[in-house]
Amino acid sequence: MKRLLLLRHAKSSWHDPSLADFERPLNQRGRAAARMMGDYLVHKALLPDLVLCSAAQRARETLAFIQDRLDGDLPAMIEKSLYEASPAEIAGIVKKAAPGIGTVMVIGHNTGLEELARRLSRKGNEKARKLMASKYPTGAMAVIEISGNGWSKLDGKDASLQHFVRPRDLED
Repeated sequence: MKRLLLLRHAKSSWHDPSLADFERPLNQRGRAAARMMGDYLVHKALLPDLVLCSAAQRARETLAFIQDRLDGDLPAMIEKSLYEASPAEIAGIVKKAAPGIGTVMVIGHNTGLEELARRLSRKGNEKARKLMASKYPTGAMAVIEISGNGWSKLDGKDASLQHFVRPRDLED
């Protein structure tokens, strides 16, 4: 059994219009959301064996805030190709993960991340599927279980959505 965590980067800032989209940082709400998601990962024992993170500033900051909550470094690879990646491109990157890796987290962007999550979530938790179908906001994460031994067949046939969590679900 494999587990795929598809995390949309946390909320970014539009404060400085001179910044290129790739360089936009997290805003205050995004930093808080990333911390909450890190706490959620610890609480639910969803620690990734590998993180594949977009090279965009807001994705890298999301990763940094999550790592801070996990008291250590997560094995992470910064992947420039995850920025503006299609669902097929994201899946192609995940498929390259070593067969021995049990949990992969992708920190990426819409629309590719959301579309991949939907394609891989045709089965599973009905309430989570409906929630995810309504909106995949910044900072939200799909937890998908994949039967089988390797990552090479990431096509949705053996995938099942277990959870869909949004930062607002974690607020006190």
